[in-house]
Amino acid sequence: MNITKELAALKQLGMNDLRARYAKVFGETTRAGNREFLTKRILWRMQSKAEGTLSERALRRAEELADEATPFNISFFVIH
Repeated sequence: MNITKELAALKQLGMNDLRARYAKVFGETTRAGNREFLTKRILWRMQSKAEGTLSERALRRAEELADEATPFNISFFVIH
């Protein structure tokens, strides 16, 4: 997958075509109207499909960390 070429192609699309591309890549429609957001999401998904995603172990660990993360136990949220 060539990210540069894909980005150039997405930049040429109108919003309706960009939403259609999103629907094709994600399998669901979107009402998002932010071009940059849609472009980043589409490219991320395409890259993820082409190169794979995190291992099951890494996904589980990320979920554990997210579950544990609260404003009360993350030190960088504390103002000293």
